[in-house]
Amino acid sequence: MKAVKKIGFEVDRWIREEELPVNGQYKVIRKFDDLYPQDQEEREAYWDFVNWAMNKEHALIMSIPQPKSEPFFPPVQLDEAGNDISPYNTADFSRKYKFDRARWQLKHIYDRVQDLAQTYSCISKEQGRQNTHKRFKSLIEKEFRSKVNELV
Repeated sequence: MKAVKKIGFEVDRWIREEELPVNGQYKVIRKFDDLYPQDQEEREAYWDFVNWAMNKEHALIMSIPQPKSEPFFPPVQLDEAGNDISPYNTADFSRKYKFDRARWQLKHIYDRVQDLAQTYSCISKEQGRQNTHKRFKSLIEKEFRSKVNELV
């Protein structure tokens, strides 16, 4: 019986503590509190370390050469009133710069061939390599068979 009274007393004490108002001195703890250093030099050292770690982790990916391509930003041409009269803003663009569908299609075929070649080089099982090679052959036959027949 004494144990039941002791447990009841403990439970009553917990309830009373929960019913007490929150102290105004308490500060809400947030997820990122004190995560970053407060000192400016330490913060710079911290971010330098993070940069170094990320570059080290992705060094292999970053070592893959990429073709250099400059982004194309069409020039804006304004008339005396400030209106944009550049060919990219008018119907003159379609007359001046014709869309070459064949070139666009060929570029996409080359991209698909490159993707299949990379897939082929990554696969270790012979069955998968054969399937990728069959997909490559079917792509080439589908896209270029009629042109070859015309030339023959």
